[in-house]
Amino acid sequence: TANNTRDFLRAWRKVRDIGAYKDHAWTLKIDPDAVFVADLLRPKLVAHAIDTKADAVYFKNCETWESLQGPLELMSNAAAVSFFDSLDRCYLVPLMMKVLGEDWFIGHCLDHIGARYIKDYDLLDDQWCTKRKAKCGSGMVAFHPFKTTESYEECLHLVQHEMATAV
Repeated sequence: TANNTRDFLRAWRKVRDIGAYKDHAWTLKIDPDAVFVADLLRPKLVAHAIDTKADAVYFKNCETWESLQGPLELMSNAAAVSFFDSLDRCYLVPLMMKVLGEDWFIGHCLDHIGARYIKDYDLLDDQWCTKRKAKCGSGMVAFHPFKTTESYEECLHLVQHEMATAV
């Protein structure tokens, strides 16, 4: 939501302070109400052939807004290192702290520090991007939002069924 930036910045600072992201090729944030299937993400990342230690890159995942949508935020190791090194500097830039949400902050901070973006609109099916309910089992890696346990499990079941029949 529009007023969540400071809350997420506290979480991102904790991730920075722990430092585990340094040991991984990718840093990924998924909203808890997003259905996410890692097995669908792996081949998409391999297809991009990114040198994650050298190439500071993140993914724009919403075609409607040509933006990074918060339910799935994905950046390479080099982008994560730059982002966490610059987090407090981005916070001080007045434009960054406009009340537009943490995904807006992260995307603009990554742009500000020189990370490049890749448009991959086959990662996230998000109701707030497409203006329609997410279509689970559509080949995407994440689907958003699912606010009840029942709707979450129904979506996950559809995705798992699609994966099983694709084999």
